[in-house]
Amino acid sequence: MLGAACTGFMAGPLTGRLAAASVSDPAPKIVGGHTASKGAYPWMTALVMRGQTALDGQFCGGALIHPQWVLSAAHCVEGMKASALDVVVGGHDLRSATDGTRVAVSQIVIHPRFSTANGLLVHDFALLKLSQPLTGVPVLPLAEAASQVAPGTAVRGMGWGTTSEGGRSSPVLLEVDMNLFSLTAAAQVYPGLSEAHLAAGVPGGGRDTCQGDSGGPLVISDGRGGWRHAGTVSFGDGCGRDGVPGIYGNTVTYRSWILQQIGTSGTQVPNLPVATDDHANSAASATLLSWNTPVRGVLETAADQDWFRLEVGASGSLNLTSSGTNDVRGTLFSASGSQLAQNDNGAGAPNFLITTPVAAGTYYLQVSGTGSSKGAYTVLGKWTATPASTGTPEIGLEGGPGATVIPDGALTAKTADGTEFGTVEVNGGSRSTAFTIRNSGKGSLTLGAVRLSGSGAAQFRVTTQAPATVAAGRSAAFQITYDPALPGRHEAQVTLPNNDADESPYEFVIAGTGSTATDDVGNTAATATRVAVPSTTPAQLGTPKDLDVFQFVLTQTATVSLTTTGSLDTYGILLDSAGKTVAENDDLGVGSNFRIRRKLTAGTYSIVVRAAFGTETGAYALQITQ
Repeated sequence: MLGAACTGFMAGPLTGRLAAASVSDPAPKIVGGHTASKGAYPWMTALVMRGQTALDGQFCGGALIHPQWVLSAAHCVEGMKASALDVVVGGHDLRSATDGTRVAVSQIVIHPRFSTANGLLVHDFALLKLSQPLTGVPVLPLAEAASQVAPGTAVRGMGWGTTSEGGRSSPVLLEVDMNLFSLTAAAQVYPGLSEAHLAAGVPGGGRDTCQGDSGGPLVISDGRGGWRHAGTVSFGDGCGRDGVPGIYGNTVTYRSWILQQIGTSGTQVPNLPVATDDHANSAASATLLSWNTPVRGVLETAADQDWFRLEVGASGSLNLTSSGTNDVRGTLFSASGSQLAQNDNGAGAPNFLITTPVAAGTYYLQVSGTGSSKGAYTVLGKWTATPASTGTPEIGLEGGPGATVIPDGALTAKTADGTEFGTVEVNGGSRSTAFTIRNSGKGSLTLGAVRLSGSGAAQFRVTTQAPATVAAGRSAAFQITYDPALPGRHEAQVTLPNNDADESPYEFVIAGTGSTATDDVGNTAATATRVAVPSTTPAQLGTPKDLDVFQFVLTQTATVSLTTTGSLDTYGILLDSAGKTVAENDDLGVGSNFRIRRKLTAGTYSIVVRAAFGTETGAYALQITQ
């Protein structure tokens, strides 16, 4: 069976599906699948640590999407140097040194917005440039349209990962068939999923990708006996659990970014002609489309794409249409590569029509043929600015997690609306609240700078100022941080000048309490509490957002388990001597306690303990065993 998690990275309670080859941990793989036929996937790629055998050094997967580029997951290669990495393309049995082609990696390109948001990996894509192109090796084309990855679509995953949670890796390539879940259903398990993600599994569980499969491709049928790249194995809560799908990066959403990176490499994008092409094949060199001016294009082959750049000066309505006898599809992308709209026959077969509101910025239009169509077409772009609003503005302010209204002139700070900052540790703690400004009127709202006054004003600061204007019907925000230098109760008045006829300035009171509670464990590596291996150390998170940092030393290579006990929901992060994250976890221990188990070489390590959601306080005990 394939599993979609990684042992080297954890996002909240979720596990990225990366095999921690660098720490010699067993890496889970496909769950509920079977052995792939040798040669069935010539573009399938194993990521391998340089200097190690393919069997010992494999830790992630990927797919050859261009003769010189492999597509994988960002979390697989974050913090790595290209000089430490090889790939094996077209391999089947990692025990055989002659199975597949091993090539050095010369460059790693990670999506610039890769991060963890709300405990979920987002923008989890990376491109690996090979030291030399592979000639004669088939590449895996990318999926093109959102309709190709609709819920219910049959998909296939593959890799050398573990065959069960905590199980052993497979030396031979495995494959597993699943179906895409709707993000709405998957969000019941993973709140915060977006168009950056796909979810896949089967009812009742039992089929999944797992640790060691990270970065590998999730593929869909191209309808002609071949495959297209639909997603990258990203993360999941366990492997093959009932009602818990695996999560994948959505290739369609990032197609523009992927092609843009490849297009700037100086080599030909796979399956896209360059010899006599009239328009660019990627956003990087797209043709500027002038408004209200028809532009002729030609799709030289059925696989050709033409890209156009749209520069929008202000918010308004965008109208894009094609004309002619060639059956073409239009797809609109944002500057970040997110797909915004797509149409085929909206202007009457065979021409597309895209009409959508847009804000000021850069956009890209991709024109492609449908089916096997090729030939000439004409594209026309129109943009109509949003009429300037007339009337008077009406200001309103909200704050707190429930977006509670803060009355103008409020004299009492409240937790519900974010004006009560609570207890914060002096000289080390801080707490921030974002306040939302809403203009429910019909005129533009003009704002002055947010000011703080009163006896406790010095304990607060405006960390993000309000904008100069807020358009009618729109909202904006400013942020205030409470960072007390003195103990005791502190109050300040917030003043926001504006052009509302009867609520200028808008004023309300904020408050917080500075605490001098003694911290039992240091908050940094420099002040870390030294503990033995093995040991059990009682400790306490004394204030919201408190960090406890422990340090231990290994004199020889050993497999170490780190966990907490108690009812406090804790999160653990294991760091090496350079401060680099080795592993992190939330709930693999008993109840709400984290558990990290790693084989570590001799050296000094730190374990950071914090509250799982950042605000809980209370007692716990850290246990370290071998």
